[in-house]
Amino acid sequence: MREQCDKLTSLGLTATCLGLNAVETNDVLAGRFQFIYTSPETILNDHRFRGMLRSEAYKGRVGLIVIDEAHTVVQWGQAGDDAGSDTPFREWFSKLGELRCLLPGTPLLAVTATASKKQRKKIQKLLTMEGLQQRDTIKMLVF
Repeated sequence: MREQCDKLTSLGLTATCLGLNAVETNDVLAGRFQFIYTSPETILNDHRFRGMLRSEAYKGRVGLIVIDEAHTVVQWGQAGDDAGSDTPFREWFSKLGELRCLLPGTPLLAVTATASKKQRKKIQKLLTMEGLQQRDTIKMLVF
């Protein structure tokens, strides 16, 4: 996360990694950043940030929720066969769908390159992304 924040800052954008620097917490609550990187535990398990997301000021300013490595929603956030464990490694990952309730109408982009079809369906359900069109033909090439 830090590397991504540093890259955005070098481009003249305001970015922070919420949870890594306590000093910046007040700046996040005041809405001083264009990009906020954080963990599910930080954004969902802290009453200050839940309140921030519920505020009308924030609801109008959040343009997109991005969940990178979305397969972790199942693999880390849940227990069972799909996760490969009897107990969740990081249970808050399975609760990321709560962001849809806290920020209704905000688009959500979930990105993964390694989830099976079964895991993708479970990810969609956990993130309340029902009724989506699958685009299995999308490819990414790196040169």
